Amino acid sequence: MGRRYVGVDRFMAGGVDVRCDLTALPLQAAAFDLIICYHVLEHIPDDRGAIRELARVLKPGGIAIVQVPRRGGVPTDEDPTAPEEVRISRFGQHDHVRWYGDDFESRLRDGGLVPTVVQPAKDLQPEEVERFGLIRDEELWICKRIDPLSGRLRRKGVSRLFPLRTLPIRAKRRLGRRAGRSGSS
Repeated sequence: MGRRYVGVDRFMAGGVDVRCDLTALPLQAAAFDLIICYHVLEHIPDDRGAIRELARVLKPGGIAIVQVPRRGGVPTDEDPTAPEEVRISRFGQHDHVRWYGDDFESRLRDGGLVPTVVQPAKDLQPEEVERFGLIRDEELWICKRIDPLSGRLRRKGVSRLFPLRTLPIRAKRRLGRRAGRSGSS
């Protein structure tokens, strides 16, 4: 069986398998069933290029889990050339180059991914949210790949792999069983 996990980072010297820029991944197309890109895109000046690369290396039927900081009701605010002190006050961190807004889903679609927004902590009890270090209102984008040849969403096997509408219910049931509760919803 092949590799099960590949860690990628641009700056880390240890603990990763591939040191590279997310906008130019030295990886085969359609190589991954699952991609986790958690709090990364807000650091990358060319986030659109990075999103295209995520779509390129995601297998048809695969899932990309993406998380970024986002403010609702406004468009994305970005400036990759802003000095560090401006980035701290404007984007909340010295190494952020943007704060995403309502257009984030459009950016994902333009890059070849079809997003579904979920809030995993919404269906959990407060003690479960704390136990797993979740933020109650935090959004995750569960993305599927658009077929680059047809321009349409590929659905092959996705419903069996990751039925999105039942994710919070299943998570709640598993957590309930672990705690000795029935887990019914």
